[in-house]
This record gives sequence, structure tokens and C-alpha cells, in this order.
Amino acid sequence: MLVNRIPTGTVQVTAARRLCVPVQKARDEIPPDVLDVVRWIDLEKAEGSALAARI
Repeated sequence: MLVNRIPTGTVQVTAARRLCVPVQKARDEIPPDVLDVVRWIDLEKAEGSALAARI
């Protein structure tokens, strides 16, 4: 998996900018197992900035 290869870091999250909810568009077929998960998810887009790394 990529998780072990992504370097850690610290960010400061500030104001929320937008709320995104999953929707079905253009008659796309969403597999039932995917729909069972995403139907409960709301994604919030927020402003943020990376803090300086200490080396």
C-alpha cells in the first residue's frame, strides 16, 4: 500500500469552504456495496496550510 510511503506532515486546517455530498449523475450505476458506504458520507472542503517541517 501507499500509506507506508506517504511522508507524515502537519497541517493547519482553517475555515470550511464547501460541503460536498455524493450524488448519482447521468444515470451512472453505483455498485450496491459502494452505495452502502458513500450514502453516509459528507465531505467538507476546508482551507489549510502546511506548517514548516523541522529537520
